[in-house]
Amino acid sequence: MAKVFVPQLPTRYDPKTKIHIPTLDITQATAYGEIVIMRNPLMTREDALHNIRSQARAEIAPDDCVMAIGDVVILACVIMEAIKVNGCVNVLRWDRARQSYTKEEIRE
Repeated sequence: MAKVFVPQLPTRYDPKTKIHIPTLDITQATAYGEIVIMRNPLMTREDALHNIRSQARAEIAPDDCVMAIGDVVILACVIMEAIKVNGCVNVLRWDRARQSYTKEEIRE
């Protein structure tokens, strides 16, 4: 089954529950595959960049998608690593007019 890699899911910290709560509902993306959140909100940006590069190289397959949300530098690193390994990457982005995700392929 294909996967949808989310480099960073935007969250907000809830002081009452002391947890990070997602600020976006990405459940519609499950139509493209299993959701994989790549960055833990407690991870430093530097650790996240290192771990995400390794994960992108090892796990993203040609039929998987990368969701275009979160920190743009982290997103760019994931896309770059996926292209290095696979020669291309599928990117999911939200289309406001259609109220759904669209998939676009980026090639080397």
